[in-house]
Amino acid sequence: MAATRTLLRSLYLRSSPQLLSRAQSSVAAPQPHATTSEKSSAPKAKFDWRDALNLESQLTEDEIMIRDAFYAYCQEKLMPRIILANRNETFDREIMSEMGDMGVLGPTIHGYGCPGVSSVAYGLIAREVERVDSAYRSAMSVQSSLVMYPIWDFGTEEQRLKYLPKLARGEIVGCFGLTEPNHGSDPAGMETRAKYVPSDKVYILNGSKTWITNSPSLTSPWFGPSAKTVTFADSSWRREWPASPAPRSRGSSRSVPPTRA
Repeated sequence: MAATRTLLRSLYLRSSPQLLSRAQSSVAAPQPHATTSEKSSAPKAKFDWRDALNLESQLTEDEIMIRDAFYAYCQEKLMPRIILANRNETFDREIMSEMGDMGVLGPTIHGYGCPGVSSVAYGLIAREVERVDSAYRSAMSVQSSLVMYPIWDFGTEEQRLKYLPKLARGEIVGCFGLTEPNHGSDPAGMETRAKYVPSDKVYILNGSKTWITNSPSLTSPWFGPSAKTVTFADSSWRREWPASPAPRSRGSSRSVPPTRA
């Protein structure tokens, strides 16, 4: 609860009072349960295409407030910059820092500068970004789910302390390399190989990646390429790596040049 309130405060600081009135008015007071006779005589509920699964009634008060507060930020702060970004073909790096300030990067992680909210709240946050622009939603979810979460779940405590606080603040941005020119996002078809050299205690990584979210215009200290090892069928291999700038695309697809280590 305390973490949720902290997240809400940071979201509210980024939003206008006018848009925040939606968050305050959307949380209805709990209604008493209807009796059997009242249920039988009640009119049949109408289908609402805007909420086909009746999700609204299943959300907690905190989840609704988090969603609506972030909706305010996305509509007021994000939307105007998206229009200009599309016109000028630019990515606004400051938006990632703002998301970090609001506590929505790695939101389900407990500790390390993250609020530890529910997965439902994370989904609602992501949907509000997606409502405005899919590219920034991808940047946010790659940072949160494909970079931060694996470090938190599988990394050492030293790695968590080193990376997660900076990633949570948006101070550094990571990427995850799966897609390849010849196979798309198919893990089974990956040609990239990671070969361990026992004498040097290092891995040699050979292959190429393309269309890697967060890599073209950002400096990503954490580059997590997926690769097949020589001895194991399908494993994910990660290391700290300076990002390679990707060529700009105009009319045809182009890939990031192969990286060797």
